[in-house]
Amino acid sequence: HSLAHIVKLNKTLLLLTKIDNGQFPEVSEVDIAALIRHETEIYDEIFEERNIKCNINGADSLVVEMNHILATTLVGNLVRNAYIHSPEGSQIDISINYDKLEIRNDGTEPLDAERVFNRFYRATKREGSTGLGLALVKAIGDYYSLGVEYRFDNGKHIFSIFRPKKLN
Repeated sequence: HSLAHIVKLNKTLLLLTKIDNGQFPEVSEVDIAALIRHETEIYDEIFEERNIKCNINGADSLVVEMNHILATTLVGNLVRNAYIHSPEGSQIDISINYDKLEIRNDGTEPLDAERVFNRFYRATKREGSTGLGLALVKAIGDYYSLGVEYRFDNGKHIFSIFRPKKLN
């Protein structure tokens, strides 16, 4: 178990280093909405016994120019976190439009918005967690000049990925 955790930690740190060093020049058209649907199908099945419902609203397609591996990592980490950290019987709401992806899940108290994207930050101790999932999300967002935000509103954790508005 400890060895598996160390291997996972090493792979994640290596991925972060590669992102920091710009080692993902390969870009293709990636449909973020399709990745969301794929990931939620997987996690719906995994977390079926916890009776977590997921609603996806908005665009049927959101095509962006990104490295496919990084896009999958970005979406996968956000969706996985929503399922893992949602209480039993709760709901996850995902909205997709042409310039923003937003994932909302139930929560009882806010995370530390100043530290939530820091490496090794964990609000709660979870077995198997490296504390690097949201740091990866932030690194990928920064790599592609995307806005990455967290806020807590009305008992919901809200993670947003968006294309920043251009200054005139």
